[in-house]
Amino acid sequence: MAALGISTLGRKVTTLSETSRAYLLEIRALSTDSNGNEILVGLSVDETDFYLKFSELSTTNDLDISDEDRSRYLELSEKHEATRLSIIDGEIELREDKPSRH
Repeated sequence: MAALGISTLGRKVTTLSETSRAYLLEIRALSTDSNGNEILVGLSVDETDFYLKFSELSTTNDLDISDEDRSRYLELSEKHEATRLSIIDGEIELREDKPSRH
């Protein structure tokens, strides 16, 4: 999009409802990149757009999905989940190292 002169700075994922956004934040799946763009953790803006579009198409049982797109989706899914789980592991480690006082 930037090549077309369209700024992607500070962009929110417009296909997400506020409920979905809140859920994804809670499970540490959604974040913002260094430019303020909303992304799925571990993925770029373009990868996030592809991943979410593919997810939407796959739930509608669209039969026109290519094997190449399926393969890319699976790779992105693994990359995203690995990053998400790493974030959760880091949060657990911080809690264990510095438990809160009551």
